[in-house]
Order: sequence, then structure tokens, then C-alpha cells
Amino acid sequence: KDKKGGVTSPPTKLPPYTYMIKHALTEMNTVGGPGCTKLEILLFIIRRYKPKENIGHITKRLLEVLENNIKKGLLLSSASCTPRKRKDLAQPQQKTPIKEEKDSKQSSSKKSAPAAVKSADKKKAAVPSPKTKVKKEPSTADKSGGKSKKKDAAKSAEKVRKIGITPKKLKEPLVAICKAKKLSRVEALKRVWNYIHTKKLLDPQDKTRIICDDKMKKLTKCKAIATKALLGHVKNAMLNE
Repeated sequence: KDKKGGVTSPPTKLPPYTYMIKHALTEMNTVGGPGCTKLEILLFIIRRYKPKENIGHITKRLLEVLENNIKKGLLLSSASCTPRKRKDLAQPQQKTPIKEEKDSKQSSSKKSAPAAVKSADKKKAAVPSPKTKVKKEPSTADKSGGKSKKKDAAKSAEKVRKIGITPKKLKEPLVAICKAKKLSRVEALKRVWNYIHTKKLLDPQDKTRIICDDKMKKLTKCKAIATKALLGHVKNAMLNE
């Protein structure tokens, strides 16, 4: 419609297709914008210029002109655009699925986490607890047997302690050296050593050798003995009661 309210009649003569294409691009496309599709250009020409020709012929002619202008470099096709120019179109479409994937992963991980915890708890519950060892109380027979064993051990220990301490009767050669008729083995051995030191019977060249005098010869029946053998001779000269 014009300013007066009347209806504008279509132009009697169609302008060239290059002019109509440029007019469509300037009207629908902003500067540096994404551009227009071939269908949008075709619809714009049909609505604005209302050509009387067949639509098939119009589309064919339009496509020929667009291809020629693209080849000459007057127009840019979407295929010739570099990825950097078309990045602004691809980014908003790609961001949403990535976010959706992240959200879905987070939600799935949150859902799987409690499930894993529950499965772990079930496994823990399924694992049988180790059997608690019950201490068996010893019976009266065991107690009595243990007490008797302790008593036997104590008696044997006392016997071991008494060996060498209990006084015993001495034979004649030992009585003359110790000057006593009844002594313990430890005391008798001490007195024999005192006798050896007072008489200086140890060999000066070999201190592990005892040179026997008349009394020691009666006890040992040897001219000389080793110090290690002295205890055996003292034992033999004591009577077992």
C-alpha cells in the first residue's frame, strides 16, 4: 500500500535478476550477518516484484545468476565461508548438547554414587563376620592336673636347689682335708680349695693343674689332676644318705 492508502501495482517491466538479488540481500540481511538462503531470495522477489513468469523458470534463472555472481566473486556462498566466519552459527548449537551431556553425566554419576554405596553396604552385610573365639573354661580335672604338675615342678626345683646344699657325711681322706665329718658339697669344695691355696699345690707353670700331696693323693689317687676334675673327686668322697 502507498501513503494515500492505495494498492501499489507491480512494476510492468522486471528489473534484472542481479538487481533483485541485491535488493533482497540488502533488505533481509544485516551488515556482516549470516546471509540469506536461496528460498528466501526467491520468496522476496515473488512478493515484491510479482513476476508473471512460471515459478520454475524464475528459480532456474535465479540459480544461474547466483552461480555466475559467486564465480565472479560478487557474492559469497555458504560453502566458501571459512570455519572461522561460520563459527558464530555453529557455537550456539554445539554448546547446548555439551551442557546437556555434562548435566546428564553429573546426574547419572550422582545417581550411580548412592547405588554404589548401597551395593558396598550390601556386600559388607553379606560378608560373614569372623567367629568369635570362646574361651573354654578348664574343668575341675584339668585344674587338679595343672595344680599337681605345678607341685611336681616346685618339688623338682627344690631338689635342684638342695643339691650341693644339703650336708652329707664325708669319707676319711676328705675328713682330714676339710677337718669336718659332715658338710655340704659346696662347703666341702670351698675347704678343699682353701687347702690347695694354703699348701700352694697349684702348678706355677700351669694354673689349671694341681700337684697332689699325701692327703690329696689319698683323695684323688693321682700325683696330679686338672682343676676341672676336682669336683668329681669331692663327690666320690661324700656318702649319699
